[in-house]
Amino acid sequence: MATEILVTAGTLVMVRWLEITFDGLARVDVAVKAASALGPVTYVGLVGNASTMPSDDVRKRLTAGLDAMAEHCKTVSLVLDGTGLKFSAMRSAAAAVFLVKGTRQMKMYASLDECLRERLPERREAALVKARSLGVID
Repeated sequence: MATEILVTAGTLVMVRWLEITFDGLARVDVAVKAASALGPVTYVGLVGNASTMPSDDVRKRLTAGLDAMAEHCKTVSLVLDGTGLKFSAMRSAAAAVFLVKGTRQMKMYASLDECLRERLPERREAALVKARSLGVID
């Protein structure tokens, strides 16, 4: 089973996280670094009800990796589109990490459309079409 669905389109790196793992984080890191050779990267991570809560070790690696992500990315966006108690805990944990590590370039959103309208208005439609065609979104 895949832990994430990773899409790169030039300088856009979009990930639908199903399970956040060390291997998945490494793949995203490689994709972000490769995309940064083309220009400033827009990173969008999507987390929904199907996503599992990462382990403590993975959360620590994820938090530490935000500094490196900020080096390579113009913006770092997290789209949280789920419901329920587990998802509320995930949203609270992510908000705390963004509060501690965050800068103006880091922001959380309730929907991918809202995120792309703000972050990539000129490429929004093309990004949504590509994400749908690759199964990142319905």
